Amino acid sequence: MSLVFAGVGLGYAAAQAVAIVMTEKSGFVLPITLGEDDLWFVLLLLAVAAVVLTLPAVLSYRQSPAAALRVE
Repeated sequence: MSLVFAGVGLGYAAAQAVAIVMTEKSGFVLPITLGEDDLWFVLLLLAVAAVVLTLPAVLSYRQSPAAALRVE
């Protein structure tokens, strides 16, 4: 999970750098914000991914490994 937050931080830093370059070249200020709503969205995506990735694991846990190898 720390890698997800590292990715969010890296993305924020990259967006900040692009905004600075664009402001210097064009004169338009590009505001970059990372609010509480954005963090809640990241947590929601993590929760959905956890559920989606857990379903196949639970289904395969109930099946015999020998039977799973026999089915093609």
